[in-house]
Amino acid sequence: MVEQIRAEVLRYLGYRGQQIPDEIAYIIDECIREIGEISRPRHVYRTWKLERQHDELSIITAGRLVLPGKAIKRHLRLSNEVIGIAFTLGVDVDRQIRKYQLTDLTRATILNACGAAYIEEYADQICSEIAAEVPGTHLTPRFSPGYGDFPLSFQRSLLTALDSERTIGLVLTDHLLMIPRKSVSALIGRQRLACAPEEHCSKCDQVDCDYRRVK
Repeated sequence: MVEQIRAEVLRYLGYRGQQIPDEIAYIIDECIREIGEISRPRHVYRTWKLERQHDELSIITAGRLVLPGKAIKRHLRLSNEVIGIAFTLGVDVDRQIRKYQLTDLTRATILNACGAAYIEEYADQICSEIAAEVPGTHLTPRFSPGYGDFPLSFQRSLLTALDSERTIGLVLTDHLLMIPRKSVSALIGRQRLACAPEEHCSKCDQVDCDYRRVK
C-alpha cells in the first residue's frame, strides 16, 4: 500500500520518471508516515434507485433528485442503482498542512499530495468492499460533482442526502469547498454486467485533467 501511495504522490507532484532528489524522497517518505498517523478516515454511503423519464435521470431518495448534465447520464447509462458516497480524512490533516504552510512550504506541498493519494487509496478500498456486497454486479468508477458538465453545485444536494455533517463531520462552505479539505464525494453506478470495469481514468470524460493516469 505504501508503494502505491508513494507512486501516486509522485504523480501529484508532477514527477514522470525523473530522478527524485534525495532530500525530496526523504520528505515524501516522512509525510507518507505522517499522513497515516494523523488521518482519521471515515465514509458514508447510501444506495438509491435511478429513474429515467424522457431526457431526465433522477435519484429516488426521500424525494426525486434530478441529475444535471450529459456526462453523468452517460456514466450511469447501464446502471439501475446509484451509490452516493463521501469520504474524509478528518480535520487533523488540514491543521497539519496549514501549520507547514507557515513553516515549511515544501513539506506542506508534499503532505497535501500525500493526503490526496491517501484518500484515493482509502476510497478505492471502501468501494471494493461495497462492490463485493452484491455478487454478480460491479460498480462504475466514482464520478464527482465538477467532472465534465456535472455541476459542482450538485455537491450540496449530495452531501445533504448523505447527511454527511452528522455522520462523518463533512460540511460544505458557501463557496462549495468541503471541510475537511481532504474529502471526496461521488456517485457510483451499480451495474449487473459480466464484464470487468475498466480503470478509473480510462472511463473518465475529463481528459484534460493534470492528474490523469497514463498507461
